[in-house]
Amino acid sequence: MYKKRLIVQSYVVLKPSRYSGYYVISLFISFLSKTREKIRLFFGSSLAYPQNELVLGILLGSASSLPVSLTKQLRKVGLTHIVSASGYNISVFLQVFERIFQHFPRAVQVFLSLLLVCAYSIMAGLSPSIVRATGMTMQRLFSITSGKQYNSLWSLYVVSCTLLTLRPYYIVDAGFLLSFFATGCLSLLHPIEQYAKVRLGDSLFTGLINLFITCSCISISTAPIILAISGEFSPYGIAANIFSLWIINPILWLSLTMTWLVFFNVQAKLLFVPLAELLDLFLKLVRFFSSIAERGFVFKNVSFRHLLIWFLLSYSLIFSAYLCAKKLLRSQKMKILAVGIS
Repeated sequence: MYKKRLIVQSYVVLKPSRYSGYYVISLFISFLSKTREKIRLFFGSSLAYPQNELVLGILLGSASSLPVSLTKQLRKVGLTHIVSASGYNISVFLQVFERIFQHFPRAVQVFLSLLLVCAYSIMAGLSPSIVRATGMTMQRLFSITSGKQYNSLWSLYVVSCTLLTLRPYYIVDAGFLLSFFATGCLSLLHPIEQYAKVRLGDSLFTGLINLFITCSCISISTAPIILAISGEFSPYGIAANIFSLWIINPILWLSLTMTWLVFFNVQAKLLFVPLAELLDLFLKLVRFFSSIAERGFVFKNVSFRHLLIWFLLSYSLIFSAYLCAKKLLRSQKMKILAVGIS
């Protein structure tokens, strides 16, 4: 009798309650898993191969089913980050969520944005780069609620140190390293982009210059890591990134819109036409730059010493430009204040 009572008591204690936190979390993760599978089936049945796998790689980072030839071409021109969910996806989705919830109270807006970003991170597989981007997004959203100024460099440092403390093996993860240094480079380039807008105005020409500077600096500064991992780096990847980023943005927006429509069981067949055309254009660009890279100059078998010199020199130059741009922006603000006072 005592044994039976003990078994019943232990079962009652171990069985999760329908209102417990563990039960709610398990339901939430199960719902996300079913949603991810629903999205895979939706795009898989509506687009031709390899366009369906490509859009899933861009949207959710699931690039395991891409053709081997396409994977090699993407690696050759430095576009593998396109088909792996990263901080860029998080930033695009955050912009969408902020626009959707812009009329809500600030606390509600932050909570819903944070919930959806976390949901996307789980659906994308919680890769090291996604976890890093999610941590930085949390800091940004908390700074909005508290009214404090957000510093992306400080946020990158705090989140990365926290992750490396909890998961030391991230230090040898290629995705984490590339994400960390690319994000650091973007943060350092932000004052330079601001100064270009102040001097040249907020025009299409300024946007093209900023895009060229950003893609060039990120490609050159992360090239030593790519060389250390894959053994080769093509300088044509800079041009490939510049041309492809104009296409990836609308692909992300269209695929995200279609995902929302799928979630609410709304047919979105009309959106497949522009999405398929954009994906086809992206594949043609990849093949074009890959064919040029095969015939052109490629960095191969670079020694560790030269990689280290390349890495330190590129980031030293970017950091120097960052300090100069901040100084110029500060002097420009002082001039505007002086004119306003006079």
